[in-house]
Amino acid sequence: MHFFSHFDRYGKTLVMVILAIATKKKVIICAPTDAILHQLVSDLGKYVVEVTPEFLADPTISDDVMFFVGHPEQLTTLKFHNIALTQDISKIIIDEVHIIKFWGLTFFRDKFLKLKYLRNFAKQAHICGFTATATRETQKAIKECLGMKKSVPIVEKSPDRTNVYIEIKRRRQDNEEESVTEIIRPILANLTPNSARTIIYIPLKWSGFYHNMAVNMGVDSMVRQYHAPQTKEMKKKIAKDMNNPNGDIKCLFATQAYSMGANARDVAHVIHVGVPYTMEEYLQEIGRCARSENSFGKATMYYNSNDLSAVRKDLTKAMKSLCTGTYDCRREFILEQFGFKPDPEIQYTHECCDLCSTKCTCIVCTTRQIYIAPINLTLHDEGKEMCERILKKYVDTVNSAINNPMPSLISGLDSCLVSKIMKRTVFYSSVPNLAADFPEIVVPSSPSPNIYITNISKVLTHCNERHEACIKELKI
Repeated sequence: MHFFSHFDRYGKTLVMVILAIATKKKVIICAPTDAILHQLVSDLGKYVVEVTPEFLADPTISDDVMFFVGHPEQLTTLKFHNIALTQDISKIIIDEVHIIKFWGLTFFRDKFLKLKYLRNFAKQAHICGFTATATRETQKAIKECLGMKKSVPIVEKSPDRTNVYIEIKRRRQDNEEESVTEIIRPILANLTPNSARTIIYIPLKWSGFYHNMAVNMGVDSMVRQYHAPQTKEMKKKIAKDMNNPNGDIKCLFATQAYSMGANARDVAHVIHVGVPYTMEEYLQEIGRCARSENSFGKATMYYNSNDLSAVRKDLTKAMKSLCTGTYDCRREFILEQFGFKPDPEIQYTHECCDLCSTKCTCIVCTTRQIYIAPINLTLHDEGKEMCERILKKYVDTVNSAINNPMPSLISGLDSCLVSKIMKRTVFYSSVPNLAADFPEIVVPSSPSPNIYITNISKVLTHCNERHEACIKELKI
């Protein structure tokens, strides 16, 4: 029996351990990248053997060993096959198994296609594939590559990252270097030792350039690069720091090499300068964001027409459509590619994506929109009388809710204030303009924008239209 599993970022290592303990037999784990391999070796400690050329030359296996972890290039060698014949193997696990489609079938790393032959040397073993990002098309390709039956069971859950806000923005077309610099320079300029972490996925040709910019700006102690040409020791050092919540790295320039299996801590923002080739790649990379419990993050992708050009032959239609297609919600579009729908746990649409935030009608978004909107103060005499009456009622309502003998001293709202506002309405063109004129108006324990000022502006803006409806809109 073969078994294919579709897991998200949590619990994969735990599942591997449970499989070994439950069967009381050894497990082979194929790790596609150095980052995943190093993490597994670190997590499994004395119970794991890293299958390297050195190990294959002189295999020493202690009694504690339950796991063999290696890249497909080592696991498909005749030397390892001979070792597997002498071991009691229960499971052959391919981590991030979706990569078989993109690396195996393109012959970039064709040894992935030979992993299925491991069962010839571990005949009682079941093949398990772990991934958080496999579309229905990719799942079909995985089964074919690993020689699985079409009926093989799939254990899956939605890959949705409900705590990551998704936005996509166009960048300048005329000057490539300037368009990228406009994105990165402000990030570097605002770096401090207390900054939340940012990962910037950027083409390799730009990574060194902007690292040099960090050096020139004096923030290079908080900035690193992670890409395939680096040494293994350098990659290990960076991965260790990124996995440390108190690490020094605050901004990481990365390529696709830092995605699958990279366990980054406290990353608040993932930025793509350019467009990943596939939806799987994109979801893997934004998956580095907000991995800590109860955290919230943002994923921003910048693109221009060069990123979507026909020259990039491997760019999928789904990624092109994600940038330029017509749809209502980015999260919904992304999840559709994997056969899922958005999680109903998202309470406010402004926390979903940039498209949804423009349609959100919650009090936070309504207040923000009114705060930045111009105020229309073309009031007739009757309108001014009605406006003054509504404002006085609002002031009384606010003060009555404050538990203090002299509530106006706390709120800054009273009938004299209303009279001052009505005399100076012609001078107010925006909410900040109104707020600057009355700094004494304070909302207890409330951040800006000031809800009292905002509601006063509502009255001034709408009192000529539906006065009673305006009263109902007031939020105290």
